[in-house]
Amino acid sequence: MELYTVQLAKWRLVKAKDIPLLDITLRSGNRCFAPTPKLLGDYKAGRITAEEYRSEYYRLMRTSYRVNATQWDRLLRQPKVAIACYCKAGAFCHRLLLKEMIEKACNAEGIAFTYKGEIED
Repeated sequence: MELYTVQLAKWRLVKAKDIPLLDITLRSGNRCFAPTPKLLGDYKAGRITAEEYRSEYYRLMRTSYRVNATQWDRLLRQPKVAIACYCKAGAFCHRLLLKEMIEKACNAEGIAFTYKGEIED
């Protein structure tokens, strides 16, 4: 699997490169990979730290991996995919946390994994 990350506003760049896009946002994306409204709201309001967000998002995704096994398997078996959210490149966000989890899941499943980076232009 070749994995890319991208800001959702730059979806046209992904389309031009013929890379499948997976929207992982709470608003418009696949909820299996999105944070909960409470988690996102607490982080944006400063009620929790980035580390607390990371810990809770990992917990959510571990549950999602068990409950949504078919969707996770479909994701891991794609030859290439770009995961997208609204955060700007370089900002702390869940697409980078999910990238780490996808890499671990690929390694556990014996699937070759390469992170190809953030698509910015």
